[in-house]
Amino acid sequence: MKNRTHKGHTPTVILAERNSRIRRFLEREFRSEGYCVVSVGDGRELRKAAQSTAEPDVFVIDIEVPYLEEGLLDSHGNLALHPLIVHALMPEAAHLVVLAQAEAVVEKKADPSSLKQTVARLLACDDAQSSSSSSESEKCSPFPLSQEPKYES
Repeated sequence: MKNRTHKGHTPTVILAERNSRIRRFLEREFRSEGYCVVSVGDGRELRKAAQSTAEPDVFVIDIEVPYLEEGLLDSHGNLALHPLIVHALMPEAAHLVVLAQAEAVVEKKADPSSLKQTVARLLACDDAQSSSSSSESEKCSPFPLSQEPKYES
């Protein structure tokens, strides 16, 4: 298990995945990387987890979870969860307009390494931007993550 820190604490991943087997698998994978993980099976649980978790650092969602929009959107119809990584079987299926605001879309594969790398990179860039460390900032794109190419393979 790796010893990770983000903004002075162990980073928390909120994981929304409809398939309980995949959810448990990803939970183990993220925990083995040193993350705290809160996992849920639908959008309603996602909303509750986001509100009850002290400092969620990243949200990883399956676009096929039931009640997805209830979990993602605020009362005005805007995306309420940031930073957001969409984990999709077919990334091109991420057609919901609100998901265009996600920081990344990662294709679901048997090997979760690209998903874990995307989470680590997102948190590292966030740390670099908040600390303004020039050496770390140079590793990150100068553009907001939402403007980078979204699809990870």
